[in-house]
Amino acid sequence: MGFLSFLLQVIKTPAFILGLVALIGLLLQKKSGSQVFAGSVKTALGMLVVSAGAGLVVTAILPFVGLFQEVFNLNGFATGSEL
Repeated sequence: MGFLSFLLQVIKTPAFILGLVALIGLLLQKKSGSQVFAGSVKTALGMLVVSAGAGLVVTAILPFVGLFQEVFNLNGFATGSEL
């Protein structure tokens, strides 16, 4: 049961899903085995790096949310792209 839950958790990871999409795309393009493997791994690792970076940015900005709420009497927080 533990292995099945671990497998389901890995499959639900966005990086794995994106790597699988890249794998299917490269196979449909009839690329060589090494290109398929490299492209899939690079895509999955790239997604992991981007998500880790986004998490780091959110963690860095989070303390400022409370500060902005207190100083400017705000009830919500929106970035410039959402305006």
